[in-house]
Amino acid sequence: MEEKQECEIVKDLLLNYIDETLSSTSTKFVKDHLEKCEECKKILEDMKQDLEETEKDKEEKNVDYLKNVRRKINKKNICIIIIGVILSTILCINAIVLINYNKLAGNMEIYLNDDITEEELNSIKNAILHLDKNAKILYISKEDKWKDLEEQFKDNKKAIEGVKIDILPASYKIETKLQYINEIEERISEINGIKVIKTNKDLNPYELLMEKILNNK
Repeated sequence: MEEKQECEIVKDLLLNYIDETLSSTSTKFVKDHLEKCEECKKILEDMKQDLEETEKDKEEKNVDYLKNVRRKINKKNICIIIIGVILSTILCINAIVLINYNKLAGNMEIYLNDDITEEELNSIKNAILHLDKNAKILYISKEDKWKDLEEQFKDNKKAIEGVKIDILPASYKIETKLQYINEIEERISEINGIKVIKTNKDLNPYELLMEKILNNK
C-alpha cells in the first residue's frame, strides 16, 4: 500500500483511534503508521488538543449553566422568604389589630348630667351588670376628670387656662365585651341623667390600634 494512501486511511480512523473504538487489528495498523509518519502523528496531536479544548469549553459552559441555575434558584428562594416574611408580618399585624379591636371596641364611656340622681346612677350600673355581670364599671367624678386634665397638660398649662371644673362632666367608664355593646347602649339610653354615650364599636380597627399606641406614649 502506498504511503499516501495509507495516510488517508489513517486520517479517517484517527477519531475512532482516539475514542478507542477500533478493532485490535485497526488499532495496530494506525499505531504502526503513526510510529513512522510524523504528519499523521501531528494531526493526531492536534485532534487531541482540539477535543480537549472542546471538552473544556463544554465543562465551562456546564459550570456556567449550573451557576446560573443556582443563582436563579437562590433569587427565587430569597423572593419566597421575603414574601413569606411580609405575609407573616401582615398576618401578625392583623391578629394584633383584631385582638385589640375585640378588647377596646367593648369599652364605652357614659357622660352624666350634673343633676343625675343616685337612683339613676344605680339604674345605669344595674342595667349594665344585668347584661354582663363581669363588666367593669368605674365612676369618674368631675374632680377626677380635672386631675387627669392637669396631668395630661402638666407641661403646657396654658392649654387649659380658662377651663373650669364645672364644665367637665362626671362619667362612667365601662369595660365589657363587644357582643354586649349594642344591647347595653339601647338599655341605658332609656334612663334619665345621661348626657352622651360614647363607644368605640364603629371605629376603624386600625385607627383604634393607633389610638392605643399614641395614648400609651
